[in-house]
Amino acid sequence: QTYTFNYQVSNGCAVDQATATVVVYAAPSAGQDGSITVCLNEPFDLLMGLGGNVDLDGTWYNPSNQAMPSSVDTSSNLAGQYNYDYIVTSSICPNDSANVIVIVDGSCDYTALVAELNAQWEVYPNPTSNVLTVANNSGLYLSNLEILDINGKLILGTQLKSQLQNDIDVSQLQTGMYIIKLKLADQTLTKRFIKQ
Repeated sequence: QTYTFNYQVSNGCAVDQATATVVVYAAPSAGQDGSITVCLNEPFDLLMGLGGNVDLDGTWYNPSNQAMPSSVDTSSNLAGQYNYDYIVTSSICPNDSANVIVIVDGSCDYTALVAELNAQWEVYPNPTSNVLTVANNSGLYLSNLEILDINGKLILGTQLKSQLQNDIDVSQLQTGMYIIKLKLADQTLTKRFIKQ
């Protein structure tokens, strides 16, 4: 905010006045230190490890002290603790920094989990001409399903009616290869199928 102050001196008939303007800048805020626990090879967002008010225009530095393009990174394939620093700079006020410790749990592997989940659902018949059946054998919650063309453009999106097996009408799709994407628990999984 900007504040204006007037200083006036008078001596009989003579009056003199000076004006001063004070600009108050908000101090940068990198938030409060925190930690995240992830599996081996798991993508994560470092912002989830910060508390308090966070200015989003700062710079993240990885454990090698190299600037990162964003707050998203993938954990190591080695268990341990990794320090990430977040620095918010200001041309007026002192910089502010925060630290996030990423704890990589060696007892779980994100890539193995995705591979395991991918093996627990199937689409058939493949190729198909009219109906595509999606079967969920994982026992985990299915939320929605999307069909994309080979370039990643959304063609069809639908809410699933059953947690075990759903029949999807694909008769209106043009002949070609498509990607079926679904949310299984908190994972996004994909498979390809051919429409004849």
